[in-house]
Amino acid sequence: MLSKVRGEIGYLGLADWWLSEFTETEQAYIESIYQPLGTTPGNPHPLTQGNVSYIGLTPTQLLWCLASWFKKAQDRHLARRILAKAEQESGQEKDVVTLHFFWELKREVYYADRDSFPDALETAIQACTQQIAIAPQVAEAMHHNYSHSAFPKHGGYQLLTKIYQDRGQYDEAINLAKEAKEQGWAGDWDQLISQCRKAMGRTK
Repeated sequence: MLSKVRGEIGYLGLADWWLSEFTETEQAYIESIYQPLGTTPGNPHPLTQGNVSYIGLTPTQLLWCLASWFKKAQDRHLARRILAKAEQESGQEKDVVTLHFFWELKREVYYADRDSFPDALETAIQACTQQIAIAPQVAEAMHHNYSHSAFPKHGGYQLLTKIYQDRGQYDEAINLAKEAKEQGWAGDWDQLISQCRKAMGRTK
């Protein structure tokens, strides 16, 4: 049966995981949704069909991209399982920008379900923390790509400062906002700092 799994999954050595993690019904559904750029009528299921000689993606990159197709409420249970495998593979990932976007997607998926199950919010916070931990290296890498345009926002900093502010943890929110501003991430950091200081009764 493993020999039938070719395509991107087979090329990257993920066939065992694919077959054990998902039922045949789930596999068919995933392939019906996953239609990346370049998908042709001759091979409508590039995930598991077709002979691949070169893919240009690491396992983490493919899995992160795959999970991003399943962000709707009814599909996020699939995204979480794909992201779990991506996290297992992330230890071998050398591209820090890939890791940045992986943690960004995990944060987004789990935060969306924060009211649906108990651990979702804390998992989203952990994803923010992981994303923030590599933010200086990511900022350095991205400055090369955004040198002539506005620098992007950082989802981890954005969400975690909001959570700290809502919880009344103003010192933590201020410290993170200062970090984000110093690294160049877009955002209303001065306004957030001012709001936190006012809430703390500070005048400076």
